[in-house]
Amino acid sequence: VISDDDPTKDAKIAQHISQWPEEHEPLFDTAVSLRGMPRVPSKSLSFVPVGHISLDSEHTDPSLANEREHLYCIATLFISPALQNYGIGRAAMDTIESMAQEPPLLAKALALNTLAKEHDCDAEMWIAFGQEPRK
Repeated sequence: VISDDDPTKDAKIAQHISQWPEEHEPLFDTAVSLRGMPRVPSKSLSFVPVGHISLDSEHTDPSLANEREHLYCIATLFISPALQNYGIGRAAMDTIESMAQEPPLLAKALALNTLAKEHDCDAEMWIAFGQEPRK
């Protein structure tokens, strides 16, 4: 979510929608938990998602994510290709790292899942992301 304080928010969302017109419909707040704590969703708060990031408490390798040990894994970071290089990914990482350290999670360590090197040259994947294939 782009901050309401960002004076270029509307322009950035328009830029994203111009590249991804099927994503013009806003989503509504339906989250029943945040930071592992129950909450009541507003259902009236809407936003146009321009990316995704997750903080996982489980992983196939328990040394990377294990809630009992306060180990978490940052995964599936994606920022709209139309909005890359605006600092949105860095802001998402800063936010999720801060959230992970606060109660109730109290993360002791964070792992970061990244795209495997063999996928870097996957032309179909980059085309699906609206990007030029890497060489």
